[in-house]
Amino acid sequence: MPAEKIADQIRDKLDAGVLPRVLPEKMWTGYGQGNTCDACDQPIQPRQIEYEFLQESGDVVRVHIGCLGMWLAELRRRGLVKQTDRLSQ
Repeated sequence: MPAEKIADQIRDKLDAGVLPRVLPEKMWTGYGQGNTCDACDQPIQPRQIEYEFLQESGDVVRVHIGCLGMWLAELRRRGLVKQTDRLSQ
């Protein structure tokens, strides 16, 4: 899927409140298990890295490593997080 389309999906999901607008306190990584990426709606294959974290609501968010980067970039572009804000792993 083209990066531009994924970036548009992430923007739309942020606008709709589907993706969080704040950084999680903790994030876990591992190999994909076939779960759907919450950013691009594609499966995260076992050969791919999956990032997983909890939203304040308790819902689990799972994303590809590339989708995570685009989500973070969009949060920064919108001024919702600062360049110096860090994710915990």
